[in-house]
Amino acid sequence: MQIVDLAAVRSVLTWDDALDAARRAFRALADGGVDQPGQLEMRPDGGGELHVKGAYVRGSAVMCFKVATGGFPGAAPDGFSVVVDAATGQPRWLLADGGWLTDTRTAAAGAVASLTLARPDVRRLLVLGTGGQAQAQVHAHRAAIPGLDVAVWGRDAARAAALAEAVGAAVADDLEAAVRTADVVVTATSSRTPLLDGAWVRPGTHVTAVGSDTPGKQELPAALLAAAEVVVCDAVDLAAHAGELQHAAPEVVARAVTLGDVLTGRSPGRTSPTQVTVADLCGLGVQDAAIAEVVVQRLSARAT
Repeated sequence: MQIVDLAAVRSVLTWDDALDAARRAFRALADGGVDQPGQLEMRPDGGGELHVKGAYVRGSAVMCFKVATGGFPGAAPDGFSVVVDAATGQPRWLLADGGWLTDTRTAAAGAVASLTLARPDVRRLLVLGTGGQAQAQVHAHRAAIPGLDVAVWGRDAARAAALAEAVGAAVADDLEAAVRTADVVVTATSSRTPLLDGAWVRPGTHVTAVGSDTPGKQELPAALLAAAEVVVCDAVDLAAHAGELQHAAPEVVARAVTLGDVLTGRSPGRTSPTQVTVADLCGLGVQDAAIAEVVVQRLSARAT
């Protein structure tokens, strides 16, 4: 088995690659072309989370499972992916990316959701969060929607200022005012209480939430999901267990549709410039499989 370090992984993957991999993953899932077991979650007593996700996309030359950790006291997020030859069952590559691929595929999914559901004339992006995922969301959205004016907000003002400087964005000091003037709002935190008031979200706004991926987390108020005309998830059952939908009323869960169904035309998505749309993304194994496949294809091509 070949062990591939972070530098090698990053050298073969662009944001356009990540966006394309996300689209392929969600479309394949909607088309029924994915073998994807349920995710494994562990939360030890001392704090932190471990997630194991994986999938096989029908027709692919590889299968993949990913291990990711985060939230451990005093430790940065970490992770790796194991890519298995689908013809022989042999593990061929261990992508020791330290969780970078997870950040990248999550950000790509968020940007694809925003591009798919936001109004075509969007110009103002607001990102809530100050960590690596918030930074990745800025990069992914700029790749998907060029020309965005970007502002960032965080509960820690110093960290928000540092992120803004790193990505060339403005700092939003007044969260309510920033939400009220944003075209797209992205939440990328580990919050367990809502970060904003649904009344701040004006008609026509799109909101993408990527932080809730285990029971108990929450970035958006349930009232916002109830008021949104369009609610989209990566997987409705997972979102109802671990995402924003876990806090929503049953009727909201019942009308939620998947991003794959919107991308394939099975569900309409936004149909009016005044609708409020929400994407609730927990992260799926098929995303890990799709982006890992791109990496190993590029690495194999480079070696020949």
